[in-house]
Amino acid sequence: MAIPNSIKIISIIILFLLVGGGGFFLLLRFGPDSPNDPQAISFAQAAEFTGQKKTVSGTIQSVFNNRKAVYIDFGDPHQAGVKLFRVRIPKENWPNFPKAPEEIYHAGDKISVTGKIIWYQGNPIISINSPLDITP
Repeated sequence: MAIPNSIKIISIIILFLLVGGGGFFLLLRFGPDSPNDPQAISFAQAAEFTGQKKTVSGTIQSVFNNRKAVYIDFGDPHQAGVKLFRVRIPKENWPNFPKAPEEIYHAGDKISVTGKIIWYQGNPIISINSPLDITP
């Protein structure tokens, strides 16, 4: 059964009031690409869907800022045989976030990210523009 738009709007307002402005961007996600999407894939499957827009879910292993981009890693790049998937947030997109991305996302957080899967520096990644592309 579909949820009426009026209930969605009321839910968004309540969530905004409960979590404050910063969390609002993280919670404003409804529709087929939400984390409850049965079509979401595990980060370990991401390489199989190169070139496609997908929602990829997993637990963050590390977050790294190299001053050009923030990288959110799923999988340990130093562990042999482990598949790595990255979310890349380029520096030019940092102003779209309520605070520095490395202050928002942390190792151990479970998230879903939606975007086009591409290859970058030997790994499947999704490069994102805003916090609307990531859901807790």
